[in-house]
Amino acid sequence: ATDGILSRISGTRSTEYSLRFIKQVISMFCSINHGYMNPLFEPLREFVLNKEKIGLDKAKYKLCMYLTDSRIMKYNGLSVLLNLKVAPVESMVLSEITAYPFGFILYLNPTDTWEYKGVDITTLADCDYDCKVQVDIPWKIKEVNDIYPESYRSKDEILECIENSRDWHKEHNER
Repeated sequence: ATDGILSRISGTRSTEYSLRFIKQVISMFCSINHGYMNPLFEPLREFVLNKEKIGLDKAKYKLCMYLTDSRIMKYNGLSVLLNLKVAPVESMVLSEITAYPFGFILYLNPTDTWEYKGVDITTLADCDYDCKVQVDIPWKIKEVNDIYPESYRSKDEILECIENSRDWHKEHNER
């Protein structure tokens, strides 16, 4: 259940300097991923450091945002997730930052088949530096109960998984 700031933010509209906001978010990703020496982040580093540079290469980067009422913070550097539900198995490289009330996920080399979490805000990088835009985002609210990337299980789901693991170990260790 959301309360406080999330109930006021959800579904609201605001006017913001979108490029400045995106550059700040991208600079945080460069920081946790050692962007100054990571070749994957060189274009992002140039984007952040050049005030007049606009736009992100959408074939290489997708930036998504969500809201959370959790106080758990995530600073996940580059991670690789696998989607075992499809054949052939699909993989995605991503990085995630969560600090109440916002969460951001930077996807590298996004595909059309991956199920992205949050709202895609990549196009906010297409505005000029001094341009204010009216933002009306259909907020996605995620429950954050652990530090793993793209993990939004409820506490009950985590407890059920723990109990299932205990049962499995009892069953297989008694033989």
